Formats: sequence, C-alpha cells, structure tokens
Amino acid sequence: MGFATSGTGDADKKIAKSRGKEAIERLFSPEFRSRLDAIVTFSPLSFEVMETIVEKFILQLEAQLAERRGGLVNTSHEGLIRPSLRQRPIGQRGPSIPGPTAA
Repeated sequence: MGFATSGTGDADKKIAKSRGKEAIERLFSPEFRSRLDAIVTFSPLSFEVMETIVEKFILQLEAQLAERRGGLVNTSHEGLIRPSLRQRPIGQRGPSIPGPTAA
C-alpha cells in the first residue's frame, strides 16, 4: 500500500507511516495484524520508473499475444497518459487488441 507523499522530509515520512498504520488497522483483522513482522513505508515511484515497469509488462504481453494471435495491432502508448495527472485524457482509449482471426 502506498501512503507516502511526494515530499522527502521527516514530517512527510511520519505522516505516511501514520496513514499506513491506520489503513492496516482499518482493513485487516487483529488476527492477521498480529502475524505481521514489520510495516515498511517507502517513497512513491517516479513517473520514469513506473513507465519502465509498464514497458516491461507490455513487452511480456506482446510476447504472449504473439504466440497466440500474432501480436498487438497498435503498440504505441505515447500520449495516452498525462504525466502531470498520471491518467489518460477523458474519452481517450488505450491501444486496441485484435480479436482472434478467422482461418
């Protein structure tokens, strides 16, 4: 669970740790929480790191689809996500994935 803010100061880290602890107490039963060894708070990933992770999974998906159906029609994802908002523009869809072809 990510509860860290974009800041890196000690106050931000304390707030993130507090939010994480509150969420864990709210979401999980006492029996489960008693089995936890530690709660690790971490900084949010940068957009570049997230993009690298997404690229990795897109490549894996392309390889799987290539084995089954011949690949993706449109593999370009440029412009689909606004870095400032971390989301797609309203009304814009992602790349289309072809259905099975008739043989």
